[in-house]
Amino acid sequence: MGGDQDARKWENAVFGHLGFPEVALICLTALFVGLLFLLPACLVCRKAGYPAWLGVAAIVPVANILLLWFLALAKWPVDRGMGDLRRSLPDAR
Repeated sequence: MGGDQDARKWENAVFGHLGFPEVALICLTALFVGLLFLLPACLVCRKAGYPAWLGVAAIVPVANILLLWFLALAKWPVDRGMGDLRRSLPDAR
């Protein structure tokens, strides 16, 4: 009997008086906000020449800041490819 009451106390402490609709709304909001950051981050990583899954770091605390610094300071594979292309073209002068 004591274990059941402890479980209910813990459940009430965590969820309070939230019902299914409130919990579902919180979950859907979190999913929407996560996708709001995830999709553009994946696109930026892909356009920079890195794997798109690297953008998942955008929704992980602390990793999102590291991702921004990495993208800001790293030599992008796309830039390296453009440098090779420029060197292979004859001078336009």
